[in-house]
Amino acid sequence: MLQNQIQVTETLNATQNTAYSTGRFMNLTSTISVQAKIDVPAAVVFASSGIDATANTFTKSGAVLWTGAKGQFTTSGGLPTGISALTDYWAILVDLTTGTYKFATSLNNALAGTAVDITTAGTGNQTFTPTTLSAGAIAFQRTNVQTTTGALSTTAGDWSDIDTETAVTADATVWFTKIGPEYLGFRVRGTASDGAFQVTLYIIARGEDKA
Repeated sequence: MLQNQIQVTETLNATQNTAYSTGRFMNLTSTISVQAKIDVPAAVVFASSGIDATANTFTKSGAVLWTGAKGQFTTSGGLPTGISALTDYWAILVDLTTGTYKFATSLNNALAGTAVDITTAGTGNQTFTPTTLSAGAIAFQRTNVQTTTGALSTTAGDWSDIDTETAVTADATVWFTKIGPEYLGFRVRGTASDGAFQVTLYIIARGEDKA
């Protein structure tokens, strides 16, 4: 009979690197189903009226970026003072509900929350165009390796892809389903050598009493 069912939603951001979802034990799982919804960022147009030079924020209702998304600015008028043309910047998510962001001069600064100091809002519209995604891929992985404390290993070499990785070039949905997984741990890997993409994972794991 059905013993348990676990439903989990997790977000994974691949930004110029390799990112991993949380590793999950499969030893009590008879079936796992994962829907991976992939989003590649689109250009965002910020009106100068939505730029706050005191708070260093850029706001556009409905804008969807995430911390670490890389791109460059162009303008229909004049760029905010502190922002330069033909220069890479990395987004810092401030408030997704309002579409508010800051921008950093490096990925490390973005992850640390260190934003560019702007002193004017500029004029016209400011368009942030994300860098084209390069070598994007998603893979579902397995391991049988535990640490001495009983946790799943986090060493990359202890994990292997279950199937051939799926290339990521645009918005898409990728499914993974396995009945009777014969491995201890499961996770998802996202990779991008340049640019970025976001994966929302909808995971259902069921266990059955087989005694």
